[in-house]
Amino acid sequence: MRKRNQLTRSLSLLLTLVAFSLPQAGRTQVAVTEEFEGKIEEVKPDRLFHPILDTASIWLTSEQESQIRNLISAIDDITIQDALENVIILDLYFEGEYAEVINEARSYISRYSEGDPVFRPHILFTLAEAQYYQGNYNEAKDLYRVIRDEHSRYSEIYPHARHGLAWSYMHLGRYGEASNEFYECGVTDELTVSMLFGYGVTKYNEGKYPDAIESLIYLYDAVRYKEEEDDTLILRPSAEELAKELLPRAIYYTGLSYYRLNELDSAVRYARIVADDYSWDSIAPIATYQTAWWSFLNGKYDRAIEYFNKSLNVVSGLEVINQDSASIFLMRAQSYYNSEDIESAMSSYRIIIQDTSLQKAKAEAIKGLDACYAYVADSSFSDPTVMEDSLTRLLEHWEKEIPKVKTQDDYLSQANLAHFMVRFAAEYYEKQNYEKVLKWTSKVISIGNYADEYDLYDARKLRILTYKDMEDWEGLAREAEQFLKTFEVGKASDAELGILLFIGVAQEERGDDLYNSNNEVEARRHYREAVEMYSRWLEEAPPDNPRREE
Repeated sequence: MRKRNQLTRSLSLLLTLVAFSLPQAGRTQVAVTEEFEGKIEEVKPDRLFHPILDTASIWLTSEQESQIRNLISAIDDITIQDALENVIILDLYFEGEYAEVINEARSYISRYSEGDPVFRPHILFTLAEAQYYQGNYNEAKDLYRVIRDEHSRYSEIYPHARHGLAWSYMHLGRYGEASNEFYECGVTDELTVSMLFGYGVTKYNEGKYPDAIESLIYLYDAVRYKEEEDDTLILRPSAEELAKELLPRAIYYTGLSYYRLNELDSAVRYARIVADDYSWDSIAPIATYQTAWWSFLNGKYDRAIEYFNKSLNVVSGLEVINQDSASIFLMRAQSYYNSEDIESAMSSYRIIIQDTSLQKAKAEAIKGLDACYAYVADSSFSDPTVMEDSLTRLLEHWEKEIPKVKTQDDYLSQANLAHFMVRFAAEYYEKQNYEKVLKWTSKVISIGNYADEYDLYDARKLRILTYKDMEDWEGLAREAEQFLKTFEVGKASDAELGILLFIGVAQEERGDDLYNSNNEVEARRHYREAVEMYSRWLEEAPPDNPRREE
């Protein structure tokens, strides 16, 4: 019985059982992020110009601001006026009041169109910075470009303006111009650090991933090796602090670049560095998840499971890539399934099904648990050492645990179960255990439209064969009646036509036996049943079917 059987005892008109393809536990969950669509959303490091003012020690009181405004109105010296206005604007800027900076600077420039050659570029630069951090990249670009083109290249703000222009071009998708500006802007160590970072992001967004890797790795090496290699960037302490601040993201984007190149081993290596060594950084939760995800894609399921588990501890940091506990539980379960740890996979799917906070993933978890049962059943049916009772319990547990579900993607939750029930019934048919055949095929038919149509046909074929072998002609007639109800006029398949013909032949042969036994009344009844089957066959069969002559 343990051997896979076909319906060898059926007439040649009947088809064999449909071959079964072992399902996957669930569809691979794709992380939907800006990075996966090909863009990194980063902004340039702020306050690289006048960093000493970052302490906000110059914040003005209302009275002080009023006094400065009065002075601007009272004197007639544009140098002093621009210098005083610069104080007001910087005060607003360092308070983070970018919208007010924009309004204040525009209002002042409209009143005093001619400016001091030293202080006016400072006002324009602060206005450009405010526009940039408000996300107004086109307006920022225009202001940075005015400073670059119309003011002295020896001004202390000149390289900072080109740096801002480079970042603005990057945001606007003008990657070639951004790259050129990055090359021209580096003067201070801090700008060089930001340039390496921004250039790497630009090249990533441009799709030039090897160039992105080269720039980001150069920054990484500057922090790691310092003076150990002659060609490594040597940073002063202030710039090294900025580099360390940017480093976790630079490392992660290096991994992301390798991912885009489909070099998953390298992608995982860099993502793990961030996940393990920079857990304090805001990018670390994403790096943790991507370590799991890329390991999964690379077939490294043990590591995927390890980092999916870690991701569950930092799930609040994963909203930006649209991942939550439910999706992580699903991916962990899929990893168990793919690694053939079916017991752990089933436990993980059950957690999702039973946990009310994970209900958004319940339908996928049911699919996964169903596939696990199918995996176990396929192995068990192929193993001659597995006892009949064990198979019975397996199918009964499966039936209890998987509800009837039909999803929009045409997934039928009990289709796999129905298939193995048919296989089980077929084995009982070979043993002539007709009671069990009828039991399991009845369960398949009760599953109805949640089963595959071919398994339903096979179940009915088995029942018809069983009733014939048992010489239960009433049962055969009932089964024929139920079978006819499943027909769609004009759409009968070859399998259905075969069953019609088989029932007709069986009824005719029974009629002949009864007629030869002088039981003409009963014989006529069976002949009528046969005629009904033959007539229906003639209605449904194609005109060129060779059996029409019979």
